[in-house]
Amino acid sequence: MTKNMAFDLFGIPIHEFDVAITDILLFIETILFSYFLYRSQSTQIILRRLLVLMSFSLGMSSLTGALFHAFFPAKATTAEGFAVWMFVVTSIGITACFVWCINALILKGVKFFKTILPFVVLYMVAFIYVIFFINYQFKTIILFYAPPMIVLALVSLVKFLRDHNLAWIGVFTGVILSFVAATIQYLQIGIHPVYFNFNAVYHVIQGISLAIIFLSFRSVLRETSGMK
Repeated sequence: MTKNMAFDLFGIPIHEFDVAITDILLFIETILFSYFLYRSQSTQIILRRLLVLMSFSLGMSSLTGALFHAFFPAKATTAEGFAVWMFVVTSIGITACFVWCINALILKGVKFFKTILPFVVLYMVAFIYVIFFINYQFKTIILFYAPPMIVLALVSLVKFLRDHNLAWIGVFTGVILSFVAATIQYLQIGIHPVYFNFNAVYHVIQGISLAIIFLSFRSVLRETSGMK
């Protein structure tokens, strides 16, 4: 079994502390993003709401991920660990669906966004079926999460070419950085196998990518509200 950073907190064993704490930091970051997006002013009301929901679902995946790494050293091999892991991956699936909705909205507008909603529902159903009954490993999650993120990167470039708004380059950069983070996690590239492993490194880079995406989208929302 791979060693991990663990200690007792009031008699309760905390496993993979480096991974759990960076997950908690991601949770705090995304919940703050949700709050600031919710409080922002913009004529793009639907986009703002979708961004709030996307950030919130990312926060839930980080929170449940922290619980999974901290309290379930046997991972998904136990019934309890499997249940928590399903909460984690379901939150990621919901996030992917919100990204599909955001893509449709910023590319073609409200009408197209409403048109693709049945597809988004089917996408989530397929994701749940595959994760619950076929394979719940990280590579399977990536197969579902990557497509909407790739489209978001492409849509951002299209919007930049149309509007010449540098905020869309920011969104593109953040998405690319998130793929760098996922690649590092998949290849298990860490700083230290015990004190700061590949999952912790992934969380740090993902936090930076999410900050770039958040700030870029907030700039887009401020532009559409007439604020500078």
